[in-house]
Amino acid sequence: MFSENEEENKHEYASIHEAYIFLVDQAIEGTINIEFGEERVEAFYRDFVQNYGKYKGLNDNTVDILKNATDFEKFKHQMVEMKKTLANEKQDNDIEGASDITQADNESITSLFWQ
Repeated sequence: MFSENEEENKHEYASIHEAYIFLVDQAIEGTINIEFGEERVEAFYRDFVQNYGKYKGLNDNTVDILKNATDFEKFKHQMVEMKKTLANEKQDNDIEGASDITQADNESITSLFWQ
């Protein structure tokens, strides 16, 4: 699914990123927007972009989820890195070498974001 080739599957990256953004938006609208209101959430987004380093120091995993929703290249890079990691783990555990990343592996990638 994800490849290091910049042009390969560009459309697929974009559609997966859009789905990712939708999931993040749904989570925000389902809880945060209701509790704090749309105006405060939008103000947070502006502050998040301006003070990224401060937020990264507070909670690295949460910041990565938000950053991936706002930065397509970071999202794509992280997906490629996860695919490499999964392939390396498969190779280490598979005598005949790494096979293609399966649907179960792709679901594992998704579960890393939504623990």
